[in-house]
Amino acid sequence: RLVTDTLTVPTLGVFTQADSAGAHVTQLVPGGVAARAGVQPGDVLLSVGEVRTQTSDDFGAEFRARYAGRAGAPLPIVVRRGGRTLTLDARVELTQQVVQSLGVDPRASAKAARIRAGIFHGQ
Repeated sequence: RLVTDTLTVPTLGVFTQADSAGAHVTQLVPGGVAARAGVQPGDVLLSVGEVRTQTSDDFGAEFRARYAGRAGAPLPIVVRRGGRTLTLDARVELTQQVVQSLGVDPRASAKAARIRAGIFHGQ
C-alpha cells in the first residue's frame, strides 16, 4: 500500500557538492534561507549553525535532525569566499514535505501476500 506522510523539516535552500575542502555551493533556491542570508554559488560552506559540513558526507541530514522544531532560531552560516571566511546571519525556517513510500498491507489476502513476496524476493 502507498503510505503518505507530511513532515515539517528545516530547510536551507542550497545545493552542494562535497569534497575534502567542504561543501561547494552549486545552486541556491531563489528566496531560500541561504540566498536571503547572502550565500552565493561558488562559496564553500564550512558550517551551518552547529553543523560542520567538512565532517559529514550528508550534512543535510544532521542539519535537519539538529534543527527540527526550532523555527526562528539563529542560524549562522559560515562560508569561505575568495580566500576569506564570512559569517552570514540567518534564521531556521521549517517547511512541509510530503513523503511517500510503499508499505506492507497487513490486511492483504494470502494470494496478494504471495505475489508481494515473489516480487520482493524475485520468486
